[in-house]
Amino acid sequence: MAASRRFWAAPSASSSSATEGARRCLRSTGRGWTSGGSAVWAITTQDKHAGTYGGVSGDIADSQQSWVQVNVQFVQAGSVSFWHKISSESSWDYGRFYVDGVQQSQWSGAGAWAQYSVNVGVGMHTLRWSYEKDGSISSNSDAWFVDDVSFTGGYVP
Repeated sequence: MAASRRFWAAPSASSSSATEGARRCLRSTGRGWTSGGSAVWAITTQDKHAGTYGGVSGDIADSQQSWVQVNVQFVQAGSVSFWHKISSESSWDYGRFYVDGVQQSQWSGAGAWAQYSVNVGVGMHTLRWSYEKDGSISSNSDAWFVDDVSFTGGYVP
């Protein structure tokens, strides 16, 4: 069985290189991660689930989006798991998670940290976390926080 890979995790002997990969990704320098939309995602040390670092959507205006994505090669059927916290205008602004362009779930409002997992099949898959705003009103922190991303059965090529 392939090892679990964790991103935005607490630095340790087993996860420090993955954490550094996530840091580099959010600075758009590699490890297969990219970020875009109207504003790129950033590393945060203020609002995270565990450890030292977490990811947060970019600061965007109405009718804009901010996303981060990574291509993951799954050598066997596996899963993607992450912790997240939404802080948005309820029922209008959303944090959405996609696999290969297909929305898997969405969250809105003011939530506590929660874990989400989804199974994926063998092959290359594009995973995307996207914070998307409607045409008016901002409330709460107006952001989506993601932490402790892990892949079981897959790796970032």
